[in-house]
Amino acid sequence: MKKNFVIDWILVFVAVLSIISGFALHLLGEEGENDFWHYVALFHILMNLVFLIAVILHVKAHWRWYKGLLKNGIHKKIKSSLILPFVFFPLAISGIVVFALEESGRGFGLWHYGFGIAMTILFVWHLLSHLSILRKSLEAKSVHQDSIDKYSI
Repeated sequence: MKKNFVIDWILVFVAVLSIISGFALHLLGEEGENDFWHYVALFHILMNLVFLIAVILHVKAHWRWYKGLLKNGIHKKIKSSLILPFVFFPLAISGIVVFALEESGRGFGLWHYGFGIAMTILFVWHLLSHLSILRKSLEAKSVHQDSIDKYSI
């Protein structure tokens, strides 16, 4: 599997865990003396740090594609790719502010929750528009597997 696809699948996996933990935090209510809430919050933060690193690697891997947008124009399938940064950056910034101010259930916390819902919708749209490519990445054999198949009895 190509490095790009490994990064893409990491993004999918970590995004799903981030979405689940984010909604769990909202359902658990405001921060309190509940240890479980703190464990979920820590997990949410860790998943989003991994997500941020994977996003940086993803953008780096697709940098030529981003540069080509100016030359090739916008197509139907890539609109979700263009909208994502406009929700991702406010989501990330509001998350950092919520963490720094420990303000989970009010002010920036509610903004973060709203951006999280918007990002979840955009993530599903983006995933669905790229699902066929991701499926093909799972079907493709690795070079190592091809050489094993070629020489197996």
